[in-house]
This record gives sequence, C-alpha cells and structure tokens, in this order.
Amino acid sequence: MKRTKNDDNKLIAKAIKKLLSPKKPFEIPKHLGLLKKFRRNYSSRDTFSNTDVVFIQHHLGPLVPRLEAMKRAGLNPKRCWFVDIPYSTSPVVRRELSKRGFKRAKALQPLDDPMEPYDRAQEKRAHQVFRKVAGRKNPNPLLVIDDGAYFARFLVHSLRHEPQLARKFVGTRLVEQTTRGHRYLQEEANNTIKLFELSVVSIARSATKLNFEAPFIGAAVANAAVDAAKNAPTVQKEGDEKRLTVAVIGYGAIGKATVNQLVTEKIGQHLHIVDTHPAARSAATERLCKANNKAPIVPSDPDKPPVCSVHATLHPDTKYDLVIGCTGRGSFTPDDRKRLADKALLVSGSSASIEFNRLQFFQLCALDPKVNGYPSFAEGSPTGIHSTLTFEHEPEPAKQETFSFANAGFPINFDGEIEHLPTAAIQATHCLLYGAAQQARHSTEVGFHPLALETDLWIHRNALRLLRRKLRRHKKKS
Repeated sequence: MKRTKNDDNKLIAKAIKKLLSPKKPFEIPKHLGLLKKFRRNYSSRDTFSNTDVVFIQHHLGPLVPRLEAMKRAGLNPKRCWFVDIPYSTSPVVRRELSKRGFKRAKALQPLDDPMEPYDRAQEKRAHQVFRKVAGRKNPNPLLVIDDGAYFARFLVHSLRHEPQLARKFVGTRLVEQTTRGHRYLQEEANNTIKLFELSVVSIARSATKLNFEAPFIGAAVANAAVDAAKNAPTVQKEGDEKRLTVAVIGYGAIGKATVNQLVTEKIGQHLHIVDTHPAARSAATERLCKANNKAPIVPSDPDKPPVCSVHATLHPDTKYDLVIGCTGRGSFTPDDRKRLADKALLVSGSSASIEFNRLQFFQLCALDPKVNGYPSFAEGSPTGIHSTLTFEHEPEPAKQETFSFANAGFPINFDGEIEHLPTAAIQATHCLLYGAAQQARHSTEVGFHPLALETDLWIHRNALRLLRRKLRRHKKKS
C-alpha cells in the first residue's frame, strides 16, 4: 500500500512525541545508519580524495560520524579546516574531532562573549581561516561546506579590499545548508558566483530538509521555548505561565510547531500568531479553526488552551510577556520595545542572531545609555554565550522597565550540549550534506544548483523507513 504525505506527517508527529519527550542527554553516535546506506549506494572510496575542505558547521555529535564517513571516502584530516558555530559548539565534540586527527578543529579560539557583535565576529573568524587556506602548500581543489554564506561574504569583502587574495579561490566548490545563506547567495551573490566560477549546491530548500528535518527542529525550538516561558521573569510562581500574553512571529515550519506546542502545553492566556504573508495567516487561521471543530478557540480560564488570534504585525494595543521569533529574518526591532510588558522575554527560533536585531539594540544602548541601559546578565542564568541578557529602557519618561533575550538572542534550542535531537531525526541532514558535498566536488557546472532530486528523494524515503523501524524498536522496549 502506497504511503501518503499525510501518513509521513503522522509518522514524524509520533516520532516527535516518543523521541523528544522526555528530553534525554545525547551522546556522540558511533555511526549514522542512513549515511552508511547512502555510501553503499552512491559513494566510493575516493569521493573526497585529493580534496581540501573548509567546514563551517555546528560542532555537534553527528558531525563526528559524518567526518569519519568522509575519511572512508578518501578525505585527509590534515587537509581540513574548521569554523565552528559558537552558540552551538560542544566542547566534547571539539575534543573528539582533535582525537580523531582533525587537529584544526581546535584552531580557532571559542567565541563565548554574548556581548560581542556576533555577525562581525563570526565573519572575522571565517576570514581568519580562509587566509590560512589561501596560503596552504600544494593546494588541492577546495570544497567549502557552509552555514550562512560566510564564504561568499568573504569573497565579496576581499574583492573590494584584497582582490589578489580573492582570486586564489576561483573554482571553489560550495555547499550551503541554511535558508539564510541560500537567500544571500540567491539575492546578493549571483555575480560573485559567476565571477569566481563557483559551483554551488544548496540543500536549504530540499524536500528532506523542509518535510523531514523542519518538524523536528520546530519541535525542539518549541520545547525549549516552553521551558523558557515557564522560567520567564514575569512567571513568579507555578501556573503563571498560563496567564502570559504570547506572540509567535512567523508561521513557517518552526512557527507552526511552536504554536502547536504552546497550545498543547496551555502556555499563555492570549496567543498572537504574527506573519506578514497573507497565505501564512490564512493557513494559521484554518489550522486553529480545524483544531477546535471549525470554531475559533476562545477559552475563558487558564485550564484551557490560550485564546489564539492571527495578525500581520504585533498588535499596537497589546503588551507581550513572551515573544518567540521564527522567521529567519529581522522580525523585531528596537522600535517594537513599546509592545513589550515589563520583564518581557524574547526567544529566538532562528539561526545566528538575526531574529531580534541584537546589534541594533547594542548600538541603541551605546547612543543613549541613560534611556537605554547597557544589557546586564540575568541572575541565575547560564554563563557565556548562553546567558540571558537583560535590557533596561524607558517606555515613558521616568518609567523604567526591563526585557530580556533568552540564550543571549541565539536559537533557544542550542544550549552547549552534544546534540538536541536524536540521531534518527538529525541523520537525514548529515546525509544531505554528504550528498551535496559529493555533488559539488565533482560538478563541472558553474552556478547555483539545488541538491540532485534523485539524491533528495532517496534520503527522504530512507530516512522515513529508518524512523519507522526506530519507533517499532522503541515500542518493543516499552
């Protein structure tokens, strides 16, 4: 019997319920079953031989078996360079990579200062590595596996200021995994791709990433957001989280999962779903009505789900206790502070620090420290890059209020642990990256390309099969 998309969605929803709750600490997996199967079908022992690779990647547990798989396909650890993603880096994983011969995985000093302007600091770290790569001896063809278009940004910067340095990267093969990076390459870097004869493969819009990975990421963000809500500064005692006024900005895959989790957990008395796109607002309205037998959800007490409504922008007459951003763009600006209640909490579900325009807030504090006090660290919060940053401001003369960035404004689901998703959920992403790296490395076509459809469909289909088996084993154990 042929399975439908609805069947797949039900399978993933069941897996989320079984595998993500309750949260368990994860270890570095010994291998990735899906990738092992993919290599048997589509890879060879010399796929990555005579290749220099720059990994701009999350240093999380599954990265280790992916690199081991690339080693078995010819990758030389001594010809690899690394730029980690600071807010997700696990110190355990960094040490493990070094033990396995990837010495340069520890070459960069960790970025752990939550007050540092993140985008500038991370671009500077990437530039530092690319300078070293430019001066490497006996260069092989270069492959860059990127997370946020840092390589393209480096080329654009170097072309203006150091064209001789930039020219050393002509013919580079590039993989991009994020929506943010995909947008930049598509909208800002088309001429750069042609000028430097780059062959680019993006997995950001692949079916596997959108339909398999996204619901798991969304659920992880939602779970972390719910935990943050329960510990919000406005929550003084157990049960207060049911009285919060909450906004979820963005109703994509992650926004949908977040809304579902908030409704299930009965977080908030009022829940505003905010999206500038009419189609997304229509989908949100339809989904919420269906969830309540085609009638609007309007409970009258805290033992019921929150009152839900859909908006194009934050409501001008509402003061929000909790704002969760899931757009992948700058969705909240300093001007939006007037929409916040005292002690409000901002939670990001997007990569990097883009969602809440952190840099603009820092600049505002520097311009007028009397009205916009410089951020402080919330008492009892984690330290370093996972700190809760608290800002003071004056919404009215002589009236002082505060609001806070959970996890310093970085994605709430990354907390410095080895991984935040089970291997059965995240291995598909690592298989996509392996497949895209293989495609880019051996491509002769200059330009911006999606992952090969055959590869994408194979990974999606087999990820679902392995997930189904995992749930059967889970059921037998229980």
